[in-house]
Formats: sequence, structure tokens, C-alpha cells
Amino acid sequence: MKPTAWKQVLALLFLPLLAIEAHACLWDNDTLEAEAKGIPDTIAVIAGRFERNPDLFYEMRLKRVTKELASTPETLELYDDAGVACDRLHRGDEAIAWMQKKNAQLEKSRITVSAGVLREQRYRYFANLGTFVAHRWLRNGANRSRISEMKRARNLIAEAIKLNPDAHFGREKYQMKAMDWIINPPEVDSTPKELPQFLGEDFGDSAAAAVQGISGLIVLGDAWQSVDVFNALAKALQLDKQLSSPAYMARLRACEISDAKGKSVLPGSPQGAALKKLVIGRGNITHYIEDQNIPQLTEKFQSLRDEADNRHAQRTAYMMERLKAGRHPDTDKKFWTEWKETPAPSLHISNPEDIIYKNLNLFSGAAGIFFGCWIAWIILRIMQRSAS
Repeated sequence: MKPTAWKQVLALLFLPLLAIEAHACLWDNDTLEAEAKGIPDTIAVIAGRFERNPDLFYEMRLKRVTKELASTPETLELYDDAGVACDRLHRGDEAIAWMQKKNAQLEKSRITVSAGVLREQRYRYFANLGTFVAHRWLRNGANRSRISEMKRARNLIAEAIKLNPDAHFGREKYQMKAMDWIINPPEVDSTPKELPQFLGEDFGDSAAAAVQGISGLIVLGDAWQSVDVFNALAKALQLDKQLSSPAYMARLRACEISDAKGKSVLPGSPQGAALKKLVIGRGNITHYIEDQNIPQLTEKFQSLRDEADNRHAQRTAYMMERLKAGRHPDTDKKFWTEWKETPAPSLHISNPEDIIYKNLNLFSGAAGIFFGCWIAWIILRIMQRSAS
């Protein structure tokens, strides 16, 4: 008897996560805070139940940081805050300009800061600049006649990894995979069975490591709206048959993005209904999911998405009320004191198979005890005869 869908979903809760359109890891003050808390479990990531801030949050941060840097240009972390704020606001040229300013300040700081601090700040410089360049290329239409920009971004991320290969819990490795995939894309067959994804068929790491890396990119990067990222996440989850249901939910999220006119960055890939067919076709579901479980998984996914969207709307409204009043969490320690977090929803899926599955386990357990006692009785009888 195969595990039921809800058991596959609940199993994911015990997968440890510290946690691409080449969407990458950004480095700013929020990154450190998010990593201290830990990346949400993957079901929450798929549903969108993680923090995303309104534009005003970044506009106010940028204004404050710009003013502080005018008087204390040696505070290197502020350049990261300014650059990431601009990137979140889709102001790519400004984000890149902030990194150029940081690099100039780094040259001036060589004598005054320790080697360890200088190395960390140079890592952040390369990581952020590579990310900003990649994002600008993608947001400007992913024009392949300007693929040199993505190649530059890729090389910058490679420099970051050299300086700190374990940063972001190794997630930049998956960013690199996505970038290499974009630079040298696979060919799309004239009649493809599935949408190619950047992990490949044999990517060397465990499924858990890949899930960890990609989930982190979604939460700390800018990949929430990426068909390609969720397609790759589904592949990583699907490598373990026990996680086929979460993999199906990741494909549902990719389809949701497609419905919102999202596209794959893969040249020659279809759009709309044809793209959804490649993402969620029978070839991708695998035989580990029973046909009768698919409607329940779809219904559960939608309920989780609705709950996550509702929470996001409530959180945004809470923030906007205070931001408009001039309050900001960077400077106001009481900003979140009135926020009431709603409990995460249950992942249980009612299924008639539950009873069958439990009864089967009960029968198997009883049969095992009976069989063990029978063997013990036979052995005992043999020993008694031998003694006599």
C-alpha cells in the first residue's frame, strides 16, 4: 500500500531547512535577520507564507541609509542596504551604482579594517553586484543579444563563492547552476514531454540539499514569480518518492505563475496552456501519486495559497499603516508589538485511504507478533526434544 497524499505532505515538515530565473541571494540587514530565524518549511515556501515587504518599506530605508552614508561613508553594510533596497524597487542601475560606491570605499578601508572583515565585505560586494546585474538583465526582457551581461553576473557570483563557499548555506551554488543553464540553455524538443530544468538529471547533491538551496533562493532572493525555479524545486522534491505530493504542489505554483502570464527564460519554451502542460503533464506527476489524490492535493494547495495571500495582505496593511505614519522597523523597536501572527494552517488531508492504511498497519503488526511467537514456540519444542 502506497503512503497517502497527506502522509507525504506531513513528511516534509521533518525535512530540515535552514533553508531561478537566476534570482539570487541578496545581502542586506534583512538577510541576517531572516537567516537567524531560519527558512520556512518548504510547504510554506510553495504556498507563499513568508515575509515580503511593500515598496514603501524599501523607499524609507533607502532614504535613511542615503542620509547616513553622507555622514558615515565608511559604514560598509549600509551600501548593501541601499543596493538591495533599489533592487527590490526594480531600480537596477541605481543598485549597481551603490555597489560601485561600496567598492570605492572598500579600497579606502583596506588599512583600517581587519582582513576578515574586508574578506566578508568583498564577498557581499560580489554577491550583490552579480545578483543586481542578473536581475537587471532579466527585468529588461532577458535579451539574449546581451547575454554578456548574464555572463558577467555569473562570473561575479563565482568570485563570491570563492571568498565564501558556504555562505547562504551554499545556496549560491544553485544560483550558479541557473546562470549556467541560462547562458548555455538546453534545446527544447519540437514535441517535449516536460519543461527542462536547471538541476539536470544528475546534479550530485542529495534531494534535501537541493530543496534547501532553492527554497532559500525563493525566500531571500526574488524567485517567487519564477516558473523555472518552482519547476526545479518540484524536480528536487520528486527525487524522493515520499515527497511527490509537495512536488506536485510546486508544479501547481509554477502553473499559477503561468496563468499570470509568467514565462520560462528558456529560449523556445511555450507559454500559457502549453507551458502548463509541460510543467504538470502526466510524465511529471509520476506513479507515486494516486489519481484519486490529485483533486485533494489541488484543493489543499489552493486553500494554503488563499491563507498565505490573506496573511500577506494583513501583514502589508499593518506595515503600511505604520510606514505612512513615519514608523519603520529598522528604527522603531515597537513596530511589531501589535502584530498578531496567525497560526499556520493544518496540512492534514482527509482521505478514505487513511482507514485502509491504518488497518493494514494494524494487521501487519498483529501478524508479525503472531508469527514471531509461533517461531519461538517451534524453537522451544526443538530444544525440549534435544534435551530429552
